[in-house]
Amino acid sequence: MIRYPLFFSAEVQSGTENATPWPVKASGNQSSCAIPEEFGGAGGAMSPEDFFLLALSNCFLATFKVYSNASHVKFSSVGIQAKLSIDKDPQNQPFAKSCDLKVSVGGVEDPTRTITILKKVSRSGILLNSVKTEINFEFEINGEKIS
Repeated sequence: MIRYPLFFSAEVQSGTENATPWPVKASGNQSSCAIPEEFGGAGGAMSPEDFFLLALSNCFLATFKVYSNASHVKFSSVGIQAKLSIDKDPQNQPFAKSCDLKVSVGGVEDPTRTITILKKVSRSGILLNSVKTEINFEFEINGEKIS
């Protein structure tokens, strides 16, 4: 049984230069972050937008694996191709407008139960349901697109 509330922590620290990536740490893991070229930075590391897209993608993937395991649904692989659209709102402020997640599951033994789990995950992923960003899903099982 999961006991809520849960807490996660992260650390970021940087100097003043826009062209220098900075270290980021979370859950004992380290990476680098940088301002992307699209926003006038030098790039060279993952951007906040990359981390946001990865968070949404991995939220789906992790939740799918947990639900599949709990339901004894067998598959051999799961992959996600993700795309994030940044646009401006009517007040001319940039925002994460939409996220497209194309989820492919291979080696599925029971497509009907797998579809049920995919749809459940799309409605119940913690991070997926915590953002204003429009999230669009496309599902593929054993190479066949599911409508």
